[in-house]
Amino acid sequence: MTVHYTGTLADPSGEEFDSSRSRDQPFVFKLGQGQVIKGWDVGVATMRKGERSTLTIKAEYGYGEQGSPPKIPGGATLCFDVELLSWRSFKDITGDGGVIKTTVAGTGEGWKAPSERDIVKVNYKLFEPAKEKKKEEEEAGKGKEEKEEKRKVLADEQGTCFVLGDPEAERRVPRGVIEAVRTMKKGEKATLKLSAAYGPPQAAKAEAKGSEETQTTTVAADGEVELVSWEAVEEISPGLVKRTVVESESWTKPSPGSTVNVILQGSYSNKGEGGEGAAKKTVFFPKREVEFVVDDGEGMGKILLTTTEGEKNQPLLLPIPEGLDDAIRHVAERERCVITCSAEQGYGSKGLPALDEGGGVSGSVAVPPNTELEWDVELVKLQKAKESWEMDEPEKIAAAETAKLAGNAKFKVGHFTAAIKKYSRALNFVEYDSGFGAEAKAQAAELKKACNLNLAAARLRTGDWRGVVTAADKVLERDGLNVKALFRRAQARLALQEFVEAERDARVALAEDPTAADLKALLAKIKKEAQAYDRKQAKQFSNLFGRMAAIKAAEEKKKKLKEEKEGKEEKGEEMAVEAGAA
Repeated sequence: MTVHYTGTLADPSGEEFDSSRSRDQPFVFKLGQGQVIKGWDVGVATMRKGERSTLTIKAEYGYGEQGSPPKIPGGATLCFDVELLSWRSFKDITGDGGVIKTTVAGTGEGWKAPSERDIVKVNYKLFEPAKEKKKEEEEAGKGKEEKEEKRKVLADEQGTCFVLGDPEAERRVPRGVIEAVRTMKKGEKATLKLSAAYGPPQAAKAEAKGSEETQTTTVAADGEVELVSWEAVEEISPGLVKRTVVESESWTKPSPGSTVNVILQGSYSNKGEGGEGAAKKTVFFPKREVEFVVDDGEGMGKILLTTTEGEKNQPLLLPIPEGLDDAIRHVAERERCVITCSAEQGYGSKGLPALDEGGGVSGSVAVPPNTELEWDVELVKLQKAKESWEMDEPEKIAAAETAKLAGNAKFKVGHFTAAIKKYSRALNFVEYDSGFGAEAKAQAAELKKACNLNLAAARLRTGDWRGVVTAADKVLERDGLNVKALFRRAQARLALQEFVEAERDARVALAEDPTAADLKALLAKIKKEAQAYDRKQAKQFSNLFGRMAAIKAAEEKKKKLKEEKEGKEEKGEEMAVEAGAA
């Protein structure tokens, strides 16, 4: 579907939050595949080409209770002015006639279709294409009972599973089946007509005369396909992947500060000695209910254990690794999923010691250092924290302080990327303080300065030099002689080879703190690297000029030789003319 749209809030403000018309770029999406909010999939499906309509979409068909901050608050009703510019039928799903798909009426549920990386389960059966009858045969057969044509079965797979977009799947599943599955809903059945380019592989004799060898080629086919189910796979961040096992009808997901109760099981895979043999799954944390606060900086969860009388024991604590804490924000209430996280986002180079079995967690084993983890997660209860727009001034200040302290904790243990996320989150609470009172505004200013200084320090560790400069600039806008901000910006500018600016920052900082040894060392380093850079540049230009001079000398020599040759030829011609005249 190709549309133009303008989106506004359905409140008295009528504030515009997005518009393809403002960008002068139509928006293109696939209907019914979950690429847009549910209200669009339902509403646009009722429109005709060229139609322009207003879609009023309530929160449950839009962005739910979580909204899409900062422009769309939670629970918001939205208005979209939508014009359907054009559309293309899914019957010819490849656009080249290679895959003609016809959905069997009454099949398929919901409105979503699988996406890249999802694990799909399908049934399909493909036959030789039906033979086309000639006109005389059709006339002769009128009034006679049709006999079903027996056709050769080319492929028959029931309950086969594969990953969409996986090259291995494309080698064993016909291309046309894969293309059809991309457009299907859960439980949908369809008939297919596939050209040879999209059909199943078949062995055929080599064309060379007298050859007994066979070669594999794809052939045209008719058939049927059913999308039995699929498990959605989402890459949350590099090294952190979520695979949905049981979907939830709820749109509600945890936000930072929410309290969650989850049924957890933790495991990891290890191979035999020397990395040989089949991988063995080790459960290091048996299935238990755990309660923790999302993104609270402490990273500890209470293991809820029940006595025979049904009363809760004094809980043990389970360290919640960074990857699980991040991933849980992508899990809906009552959803079950499997989360895979890299060692870096798990228990890192230290691993995890076995939990004290005295508290009743029998079967707990240690996690070795540098181990990738797999968590089976079911979110059974969610107490959602307030969003920033729901908070008053003291709540925003307190939330920013908590996030800052969480960032400090991550910074101290060397988790700089996680620290950056938490400092950024702290800033989100107090960034827009124009409506604050005088006292709250002063507190917000101190928090912003501290968080931006810490952001600059964390970004120095990750090599984000421009990010360091941006964070330091925000501090220096209010406090132009802040030594820490000048020092960190000078370090970043040195890394960017902005030597003049780096030296200026270092000198201003030294003027404020003349005894600072690290500033003196930095200034000396800036001068040394600037001189080395200048020498290198001079050498490069010298070589360049030398090469240019050599080229020019060669050209001059060539030109001189040419002139000498032409001069000799002219002299010879003159002598010949004189001899003829005599």
